[in-house]
Amino acid sequence: APQNRDLTERFIEFYRNYYREEIGTLAQQYPKEKRSLHIDYDDLYRFDSELADDYITKPGQFQECAEEALRLFDLPADVKLGQAHVRMRNLPEAVDIRNLRVNDDHIGTLMSVQGIVRKATDVRPKITEAAFECQRCGTMSYIPQGDGGFQEPHECQ
Repeated sequence: APQNRDLTERFIEFYRNYYREEIGTLAQQYPKEKRSLHIDYDDLYRFDSELADDYITKPGQFQECAEEALRLFDLPADVKLGQAHVRMRNLPEAVDIRNLRVNDDHIGTLMSVQGIVRKATDVRPKITEAAFECQRCGTMSYIPQGDGGFQEPHECQ
C-alpha cells in the first residue's frame, strides 16, 4: 500500500498539472469567499486511474493526503490554506437518494447521492452524556444518553 507521504506527493503533482489556477484563486479568496478546492473525478482519473479508484474505496486516507498536499502546495509566503478542504465532484455513478440503502458495499466508500433537498433545519446539539446532581448529597452522576429518549438516574449513585 502506498505511504501517505507518497500519496501527498502524487496529489501535489496532480495539482501542478491540473489545478494550479484554481488553487491560486482559492489562495486569494481564502477563507472569506472560498474554503474548498473542488476537483473533478475525471481529471484525477486521467492523471492516475489507480489513485482515483483508491480515493473512492479509501476516502479517509486519500482525503487527508489531498488536503495535506493543498497545504504544502507552493503558494506566496503570506498565504496558508490550513483549514481548506478538497471536495471531489463528478463521481462515476450517483445513487438516487430514494434508492439509498446502506449496505456493506457503501460503508467506508465515497459516494455521490442525487436528490432534492425539500427542507433544511438548524443544526441542533445532541446530548451524548448528561450530568445530574443529587439533591440530597450533591454527588454528580454522569449518564450516557442514546437515541431512545432522555435517561435520568433512578437513585443516587
